[in-house]
Amino acid sequence: MTKRSCIGLLILATGALTLAGSAHGLGFLEFQQAFGRKGSGGGGFSSEISLAFDSEGSVYVSDAKNRVIQKLGADGTPVFQYPAPGAEDLPVVLVKPGDIAVDMAGNIYVADTTAVVIPDEELAGPPVYIYTPCVHKFDGAGAFVTTLAIDSPTALPKSSPVIPVKQILTNDGRLALAIQPSSHDRGVEIALDRQGNLFILDAERDSKQVVYKHSPDGEREETFGRYGAGDGEFDGPKDIVVGADGGVFVADTGNHRIVKFDNDGQFELAFASEGLGGSEVTAPHYLAATMDSQLVVKDDSAFVRKELRSVPLEVLSLSAFSSGQRSFRELSSNSSLSPLSDTDELARRMRRLEELTLLDESDGDSKAMTDKALQEAVRIQNTLYHKVIHRVQRFGVDGSYSDSSQYRLDQMDEDLHDLTFVGADLAGNIYLQDGSDFSLRRYGLSGFSLRASEVDAISSTQFMNQTNDILEDYEDIDQKPDNTQDETTFNGRQRLLFNYDLSDRWNLLVENASTLRNRDGDQVYPERLENSITFEDRNWDNDLYLGVNRVVNPNPYDYKEFNLFVQRQDGSSRLDTDALFPELNLQAGRQEGDSSGTMFGLDWDILRDANLYVQYQTLDPSDTSRNYTREFFDLEGNLYQVLRTQNKSDVFIGELNIKF
Repeated sequence: MTKRSCIGLLILATGALTLAGSAHGLGFLEFQQAFGRKGSGGGGFSSEISLAFDSEGSVYVSDAKNRVIQKLGADGTPVFQYPAPGAEDLPVVLVKPGDIAVDMAGNIYVADTTAVVIPDEELAGPPVYIYTPCVHKFDGAGAFVTTLAIDSPTALPKSSPVIPVKQILTNDGRLALAIQPSSHDRGVEIALDRQGNLFILDAERDSKQVVYKHSPDGEREETFGRYGAGDGEFDGPKDIVVGADGGVFVADTGNHRIVKFDNDGQFELAFASEGLGGSEVTAPHYLAATMDSQLVVKDDSAFVRKELRSVPLEVLSLSAFSSGQRSFRELSSNSSLSPLSDTDELARRMRRLEELTLLDESDGDSKAMTDKALQEAVRIQNTLYHKVIHRVQRFGVDGSYSDSSQYRLDQMDEDLHDLTFVGADLAGNIYLQDGSDFSLRRYGLSGFSLRASEVDAISSTQFMNQTNDILEDYEDIDQKPDNTQDETTFNGRQRLLFNYDLSDRWNLLVENASTLRNRDGDQVYPERLENSITFEDRNWDNDLYLGVNRVVNPNPYDYKEFNLFVQRQDGSSRLDTDALFPELNLQAGRQEGDSSGTMFGLDWDILRDANLYVQYQTLDPSDTSRNYTREFFDLEGNLYQVLRTQNKSDVFIGELNIKF
């Protein structure tokens, strides 16, 4: 399976399908291009990258591990990089380049760490530097322009009587001292407006969480925001972007919302709330502004559907309500359709986990990580389908909810199991990085349709052919057989299961099982040949189940589902018996039968602790395995008796369960 041919990504955008007041349209992330590789510069990347995009579709990559920034064309062709291969006497050395942004003129801004001298005239001895986060600026050709330091003290810090320092050498070989604050290498997020103003989100500076606004010439004009959950406050924000209207948007990760300020830092509004529904977010961590004045929000949504719903192919049952009647499954016990007892096993094997544990060898001790890795490997090996659903939402600059899109990654795909979201460009295309070779893959939304290739499907075909030779010698003293029987039996069974996620909340499940059984043979009585017979018994059954499931509330503390399902079962039988020696006896029998049943059901969690179950079923027949017609022919082949058996019942079942 190639990376080009295996899309494995299903996107569902808000659109035409409306169910129970919630609209969802079906579309796909269409693979456009893969580019890049594992490497350092020249179109190669590490696993720690940040992306930015311009209006021409060019891709700008900041690579923290390789300490390089690159510009790539829209097709992934390298344009330039800093530092250039083999370059010496660099005007600035990249330490750990982080977030990256591009202004309207093509200038490139990169968050990094630097050291600046403290211009304190009272200091004696060698110069004293302080390490600080910074933003480097490069022009459109990749030439260094300037560095803007986040912390630029004019005097030594007065936090303690003694300040720990270390000796360093400057680029010209002079001895100097350096102060290294605990948060000197903290990451900052950056964004630019159309006028070239730079906004810096400094969220990891001790207990302060603020945004700085700098003019195009680097002057700090505004400082706004603070830690909290009120207006204009945020908790652990992860990203910042400037919208088409000039508004400044902050991903308030800890408060599960988006906070908007005007261009001067005045609070305007906060929108979205914690949750998994439309217009709700869970720990938003990425923001992007598109050319159509929309705001793209990526969050940490995890939808609770950890295994395929077990198909209740035995729900057509009356046994729990009337001991005098038989269940629909029991009514088929004399037919060819055997109970689908492996449904639970199939469901177990089709367990689909929503999030694959990310193993980071830098966290925890090695033994614990080894145990986790082993458990994860075993879990994946025991899982037939293992898909992770991710979500991207769009909002207007006024905070109005536009739509939501979901894409899923097949964790069992050898090539594409470790794709990671890394960005969205101005056109709304999605970029995922391959965790194996670090290449980038671009996907675009391509219309609305349902593709069979995106359906989880299982086909199971079973057959058995059995031949029996039977000899019976009754209780007498001779050794002559009193009865011999030659019998051949064929059993065939075809089962199809289709499972499709219409969205993060809606799921469609279809299962069909067909069974065919044929038995024929001869039964011979050597001492009474006129009683010998030949027979053929044919049975066919079909069981169809259709279920629609909606997760009304995915919150595990208030989890609720709404299920609608319908089941249809049909069967037919025919048994023909004829005299084996018609010259002695024309006695014969004909038996034909049919059965059908339909069931409709509703399973609804009205409240967290209240469930309503309603079921209507019609059984035809209800007391026998088939509605039979039997015909009997005498020794001369004349019809002398006809028997008919027919019965039917309609049953309505209602059940209300309340937990106190």
